Amino acid sequence: MGLNSGALYFTNNGTAANPSWTKINAPSLPQRYVESIAFPGWRPGQWNTVDVAFDGNAYDEGFNPDNLWVTSNGGGTWTNISSGLPTVPIRSVVTSQSYPYQGYLYIGTAVGVFASTDYGAHWSSGLSGDVPANVWVDQLFWTNGGSRLVAVTHGRGMFTANTQ
Repeated sequence: MGLNSGALYFTNNGTAANPSWTKINAPSLPQRYVESIAFPGWRPGQWNTVDVAFDGNAYDEGFNPDNLWVTSNGGGTWTNISSGLPTVPIRSVVTSQSYPYQGYLYIGTAVGVFASTDYGAHWSSGLSGDVPANVWVDQLFWTNGGSRLVAVTHGRGMFTANTQ
């Protein structure tokens, strides 16, 4: 769970009637609104991997950098994977369901969709298909058994791209 202060919490008993939450001590993370959390824990060997996207909006000061972070040890240490991305808010982060072991990440930002095939080490803009460039993307989600990515935009509708 992420808060507007940038604080992150986790639970090991989320289905309990009264789950207990523990704050993750992560001083390296931005103290900004948490927009999206991707937990690809269904991938064998990556049970502790979490991707976190931050808003980055500094209101009257423009946008802040470093808005996408990942941990592979349940929050013990964090790595900034924003290098190569524009300095804009990241509204949504999802991991590939079609290629679960190959490091495919997709993000929806204030200027479109970006994709990585190597867990965020390198990024490319856009996707093949009908996902527009330079549009505010509020949400990404999967359909068609995890092979079609849907981008929900702010004022331009919804668009899809096949990722296989």
